[in-house]
Amino acid sequence: MSTGKLAMIDLDATLIDHQYWVTDPGIYEAIAETIAAGWTISLNSDTPLQPLEQWRKHFGTNGPIIAERGAVVEMPVGAYMDSEDVQRVASARDHLTERLLELGVTTWTGNPVEAVRAGLRMQAGAKIAVLINGFSQCSLRYHVRAIAADGSLRQDRDVFEFVYDACKDVRPAFTERDLRIDANPDYSMVIMSKMSDTKRLGTQKLLSWVKPMRTVMIGDSMTDYIGSDCAEHYAVANASRDFKHQSVYVAGAPMAAGVVEILDRVRLLT
Repeated sequence: MSTGKLAMIDLDATLIDHQYWVTDPGIYEAIAETIAAGWTISLNSDTPLQPLEQWRKHFGTNGPIIAERGAVVEMPVGAYMDSEDVQRVASARDHLTERLLELGVTTWTGNPVEAVRAGLRMQAGAKIAVLINGFSQCSLRYHVRAIAADGSLRQDRDVFEFVYDACKDVRPAFTERDLRIDANPDYSMVIMSKMSDTKRLGTQKLLSWVKPMRTVMIGDSMTDYIGSDCAEHYAVANASRDFKHQSVYVAGAPMAAGVVEILDRVRLLT
């Protein structure tokens, strides 16, 4: 498959905010206009593939997806991923569920992001809920929430630290040197994945099939830096200082509004 122009866009803190909401409705028109101008637009994110497929429909993007920080890549014959890693993650997910049940923690499996957005509630009387991501295939992911008296869920740093400390030894059987653990109290979320899985490697796999004359990557952090040999980099205003330094242009606005600004700019430079 060949395409003249490919724009890849990160999801978290780029298209959506920390509460998983789109921050500028102008993004939909900007994406549609960019596609009409001959661009292929892909999502390149840490998020698992199936939720990204839903975001692709939501935003109306038209390109293949790079998911789980490059571990999963849509290709012509289907999604590319390491089958052994898939088995390792599935086993760790089962072990995590068993550990949480031993601790008396309420578990829920599905898409935690959509559950949080939809206002998921738990049975009154329970104290802690762990929302296990059942769609991640090459990484173990879970969200931790305290359960209020009315069953609603809220973030609580002490609850997060309790669950993480009790479960941090439950991990996929990756080699110790290749294990990346992102325990983020700001999101009350834990991700365990392989250090060797990167958006750069995922992009290289995609570019072996999609052969654009011009490639752009829009993001907010150095995990979005895939190398100047692969793409031009554009940063939203809330991006890290290092990613801004590596970018050819930094938007004046954060997140979705910044993406709108960047897409407008790359269309003009076509």
